[in-house]
Amino acid sequence: MGIKYDESPEVVFSSVAPEVYHGSHQQGHEMSESQSNFIKPSNTPYYQPGYAPASATPTTNYQNTLNYPPPANPTRGPSKQRFLCGCTLTVLILSIIIAVLSVLVIGLSAGTGTATSNYNIANQKLQALSASYAALKAATVSVSSASEPSATASATSEETDKTASATSATASATSTSYSDITLGCSDEDESTTGTNYISEFYDKTEYTIHCNHDAPNDLLFSLFTGNFEGCMEACTAWNSNSVTNSTLCQAVSFIPLWTNITIAAEGYAAGDCYLKPKPQTIAKLGTPNIGTECHAAIRSS
Repeated sequence: MGIKYDESPEVVFSSVAPEVYHGSHQQGHEMSESQSNFIKPSNTPYYQPGYAPASATPTTNYQNTLNYPPPANPTRGPSKQRFLCGCTLTVLILSIIIAVLSVLVIGLSAGTGTATSNYNIANQKLQALSASYAALKAATVSVSSASEPSATASATSEETDKTASATSATASATSTSYSDITLGCSDEDESTTGTNYISEFYDKTEYTIHCNHDAPNDLLFSLFTGNFEGCMEACTAWNSNSVTNSTLCQAVSFIPLWTNITIAAEGYAAGDCYLKPKPQTIAKLGTPNIGTECHAAIRSS
């Protein structure tokens, strides 16, 4: 075991700072091994009774060997990842995006397929119609070629039909052409005048017929009835309606020519039947002066 030395600084009586005495190389080596766990002494200056402390703090070679490195910063552990439905949030979002894109692609494919199918069907129908039209056109041309020799005969037939129609129109203006809608007044006026007609609806009103006469007084209402019976039924309906019966219909005037609406429109006629209010008497019946037939009927009950 080597010789141990006191490491305390020697006190001198002068103002010169104390010197530190170092041993030999071998002693220094032994000191290093024996003082490996040396704890740095406090900075309090050495004190000995009867001596004043030195003005400067002595230094040793151990001051630089006892500085410990600062503790390293603790490392953070792996952060907790958020899980949802057994997978991370990022994976879940990506999965949803992929699913949505897949649905869109499938829907687009289905729509495209449907549109293509509809187009093909429409195209087939168009082709079928085109073929039918071509066949019909060819058949029409064939029939036209075969019927050209008979064109003169057809024209002659049309002229004959026009002549017959004109003759019929002339006959329709005669006094006997409206007998079926005037209860016989058009060709049997003498035997029909004075006969009665009882309405089929409402209160079974009875009317007395006067052929070739016109009922007087102002007009209540005009309408198209088509025949003499319908005109008298309209008068009965007028009296049965609570809205119109404040002014009773007492007589009617029927003009058979104006049952043809085209002719009535040309003459600015508002109907073929004209409802007239009371009072009505046979003596007040007038003679028609309108260039065509007119027949009257007076309500008797």
